[in-house]
Amino acid sequence: MIIYAPHISERLRYIVQTLLGDRCVLTDSITLYQQAGGFHINYSDQSFAVDHCRIQPHGLLNESGTHTQQIHVTYWQKLPVFFQTAADLPFDIFAAAFYLISRYEEYLPFTADTLGRFPHTASLANRAVFLNRPLVNEWLLQWKQTFPELQLKQSRFQFQPTFDVDIAYQYRGKSLLVQAGQVLIDMMRADTNALSERWRVWMGQKDPFDQYSWLNDLHRQLQSPLYFVLAPGRRSSLDKQVSRSVLAVYLQTLSVNEIAIHPSTQAYRSKNILSEEITFLTAHTGQTIRRGRQHYLLLSLPETYRQLIDAGIEADYSMGYSTANGFRASYAMPFYWYDLSKEQTTHLQLFPFACMDSTCIFQLQLSPVAALREYLSYLRAVHSVAGYFATVMHPHLCIKTPFFEGYRQAYIKLLAEVSKTS
Repeated sequence: MIIYAPHISERLRYIVQTLLGDRCVLTDSITLYQQAGGFHINYSDQSFAVDHCRIQPHGLLNESGTHTQQIHVTYWQKLPVFFQTAADLPFDIFAAAFYLISRYEEYLPFTADTLGRFPHTASLANRAVFLNRPLVNEWLLQWKQTFPELQLKQSRFQFQPTFDVDIAYQYRGKSLLVQAGQVLIDMMRADTNALSERWRVWMGQKDPFDQYSWLNDLHRQLQSPLYFVLAPGRRSSLDKQVSRSVLAVYLQTLSVNEIAIHPSTQAYRSKNILSEEITFLTAHTGQTIRRGRQHYLLLSLPETYRQLIDAGIEADYSMGYSTANGFRASYAMPFYWYDLSKEQTTHLQLFPFACMDSTCIFQLQLSPVAALREYLSYLRAVHSVAGYFATVMHPHLCIKTPFFEGYRQAYIKLLAEVSKTS
């Protein structure tokens, strides 16, 4: 395939590579475009006899910096679209996809939530009711259906289970002061079950949060889980991990191929703390830490991703919301981060996720049956576009208690459905 554009910007190079891969040649030469073989995509305001598909540019890809965009959502083949233009496609698919995948709107002024994050309610995807759809993937498939000679990137459905280890143990590895406070709370609540269980763990019984052998057995026939381990140097109100000494022993028990970092809230805006946490994990795993997901999904563009790059992180798994399930970038495939402030493609690869257990349980307050329906709806959505399906779970929410057992079973049933699709 060949794409003609009178001006080839870095934004255009990025989005063409992201959506279509190496199958496309970009050129600003009319002569080369007219003489080339293959499928011809004309990304300009003029027409040529050799055109197979012409897309009229919206203008976003020739701009620099970020500016408030006038967005009006209409429909094309029942799919929401914006940046409407008049050509063979009724909108500029390259500009619209770039807007969503680059997270353009997160560089614009917005009212942050209580943790300083971009809220899902402020997103175009939420306002236009397509947060639950991998819309960019759906656009590509409809484009292919309209123009069968169009060659899309080869893709197949992939499943990646991931776990955030926010609290390795329920009772083990906490300071005497913290344990005393928790015992006092249990006594005030007259929670004899918790007091009894706490005592048994102190006497050597397995901690309730220690679900790692079960989880590894559960995924034995599937893709191995990625564990993102929170490793703060000191405990805080948002970083409630066990002590470093106990965490070091815990890391030796994780029989997984790769450990990833879950940067603490204290490392969110501190390069030094982030570097120290990575050093700790490296020292106690013997691994080079290349992957990460932000604790509480604390993400501020472009600062957070630049900090991760400087720390040697090559892949980030934070592209999602904790307050709603769905597709934050409207794209169900891994992609490289485009730094809008520097107008350059980076080597940091972003892996989006579709749904999270804590979102279903605490934010949406779904029953186990409804949570399973939620999981399966996203599984079907990603499978239908041959995309990348990642789930975010927490070992401490997979425990055998009357409240959590139903959600534990929901996840088991999700894995059974994944096995059928793989």
